[in-house]
Amino acid sequence: MPDTNESNKTTSKGISRRNFFKGAGLLAATAAMAQLPLTGNNTVQAATANSINDLYEISKDFKRFDQKNEMFCRMEWDPKFMPPPKPLINTSMPGYSVLDQAAGFAGWTGTNSLGTQFGWRSGDEGFYSWASLGNTKPPQEPWQASPEEAAHVIKLYAQDLGIAATGITTVDIRFFYSHYFHRGTKKYGEIKISDTATKAELLPDGTRVIPSSMKYVIVMLASMPYEMMATAPYGVSHGGTGFGYSIMALYAATMAEFIRGLGYNAIPLGGDTALCVPQAIAAGLGEAGRNGMLISKVGARVRIFRVMTDLPLATDKPINLGVREFCKSCEKCARECPAQAIPYGDMTTEGPNISNHHGIKKWYVNAEKCRLFWNENGGITCIRCIATCPYNKPDGYWTHALGNKIAPILGGTLVTIDDMMGYGKIVETKDYWKRPLRN
Repeated sequence: MPDTNESNKTTSKGISRRNFFKGAGLLAATAAMAQLPLTGNNTVQAATANSINDLYEISKDFKRFDQKNEMFCRMEWDPKFMPPPKPLINTSMPGYSVLDQAAGFAGWTGTNSLGTQFGWRSGDEGFYSWASLGNTKPPQEPWQASPEEAAHVIKLYAQDLGIAATGITTVDIRFFYSHYFHRGTKKYGEIKISDTATKAELLPDGTRVIPSSMKYVIVMLASMPYEMMATAPYGVSHGGTGFGYSIMALYAATMAEFIRGLGYNAIPLGGDTALCVPQAIAAGLGEAGRNGMLISKVGARVRIFRVMTDLPLATDKPINLGVREFCKSCEKCARECPAQAIPYGDMTTEGPNISNHHGIKKWYVNAEKCRLFWNENGGITCIRCIATCPYNKPDGYWTHALGNKIAPILGGTLVTIDDMMGYGKIVETKDYWKRPLRN
């Protein structure tokens, strides 16, 4: 494995009691100075906006992104990134034992099996089938409810399935891919929203057509296991990432089948068809962080999936959680990135290469550097940018929830507290496997 940053090399065996209470005291003191409540369900209210345009500067000549230029797709046609034979990592190396690698690759079972291998990136396969999987039958007459009632039902169903958060938005064609690219077959074609189509389909010329009546997008978040992610970039963390993708495939298919059973059309989406982060932002689920990922209202450790439908739904508004203000002074993910693919400094409107969607003022991650590190890491995903983010915390401690809520106020101070408490340090897998079971 290539060397990571010096600060990453410190083994974390957990947070010491002394550091926990020291950090809790600092958080409490800061909250008191900011006159923020500590107990109950009190929260700092996020400011809402009418549209994503109110939160982000988007250029007038902003163009739809061609999926063929996405980093995963470039691995299939760009000689620079076509993956060489994966190096067999010596299983005697710490973090890459037989145990670690078995846990890592097994985590991808749900997304790489049952015909879903390419569905999560290319769409319309396996769990991401655009046609019914046959588990529900459409009624003679579609279920009727007001958009508000229907949105409540969808969110309640998602909540009980275990989905971390759900928001609803409408189609914004700017964030749909102009073309799709199938990593398995190498098929390439346009994506069109049609006013005349009655169902989503693939035309003989390779064009994918989506009816304009399917204008509602249910955006959902799946959580990844905190303890597994803390071992990044070692083998176990690969399983945490894969498990996130695996459960989102099942969740997406389940929600799509539920809606089909109500008598409406539904298309489950993984990372295909349209950009995930802008749709999540538009659905009021969070903001884009310095690491290019969604920093959501339930934290940073999430995967995004969606279902498009013609079921009329009340929509949500984008929110300003203060994430970008915090990211301006934090830079922890940039500091800890083994590939140094995350930028320091201010937001820009241009990224470093063709895998960036230019024209939005934000931080652009260099996906080329990121992918090359993955190759050097034996094909194992890195995900240090999520594991080290101060918004990434285990559930259960009031200090964690409070810290996330007052992060924009604390700014760089929270990073100091975060470092002091040991968050973001690589958990060695030998310690991961020795943890006591939860009660």
